[in-house]
Amino acid sequence: MMLSKVLTQLLAEFLGTFFFILTIPLTYHGVGLLSPLPIGMMLSALCFALRYISGAHFNPAITFAVFIIREISSVRFIAYILVQILAGLMAAIYLSLIREPAIYLMEMNSDILIIWRLAFWEFVYVFSLTCTVLHASHSEQKVNDFYGISIGMSFISAAFTSPAQFITFLNPAGIIGATLLDWFEGNPVDFRFFFVSLIAPMGGAFTGSIFYQILDTENHDRRRSPNHIRMVY
Repeated sequence: MMLSKVLTQLLAEFLGTFFFILTIPLTYHGVGLLSPLPIGMMLSALCFALRYISGAHFNPAITFAVFIIREISSVRFIAYILVQILAGLMAAIYLSLIREPAIYLMEMNSDILIIWRLAFWEFVYVFSLTCTVLHASHSEQKVNDFYGISIGMSFISAAFTSPAQFITFLNPAGIIGATLLDWFEGNPVDFRFFFVSLIAPMGGAFTGSIFYQILDTENHDRRRSPNHIRMVY
């Protein structure tokens, strides 16, 4: 059965996001502090496997950054976000069937200071991840054989700096999916973490996209050229 190009892209984003999000809590449960290694390897493998189809975003924050630099249309941006959130929800549901659901959610202290610290951490390392993705996959050097390794290593490095009591996502789709599952099941939902799980990563992605445009002078000059026509689909 042949799918249209758009449906193929959406399916690739769904599968990539699902497997990436699912890997995070399962490896945390299995190998604890060493979990960044298999998570980063999974992300690297998924990038190599699916980038030629969808761009291998697997993260609403990354999709937002790519939208900011005008590499995708607004319709594709919204479709990617919805598919990624759906994948996060499906990962949460699958995990709840095979493991104790509690391991999926971050066990966070109620202290507002800890929430702020985690928000700043998410902001900084999503910024770092965004810069890596944009420079490796959307700049003049995007035709390369190292993009998957660089993106995976960026996530590994960031995850190793995470506070030990938290499951590292750096991906709004993971927390949103888990929160939606709790809400559907009638469990209490703590919306104090909205800032951490959505606003901080999106802010980091936005800042990363701005710095990318400042640093990538080759793309900037090409965009200003009258002979350059950007194809957005």
